[in-house]
Amino acid sequence: GDLLDESGMPTPVGKTTGNLGLQL
Repeated sequence: GDLLDESGMPTPVGKTTGNLGLQL
């Protein structure tokens, strides 16, 4: 996935995106 978590690491789709807290 293209989203970043709070550590700035790429996350797969379906994971929460750290500070944004969005879920796809």
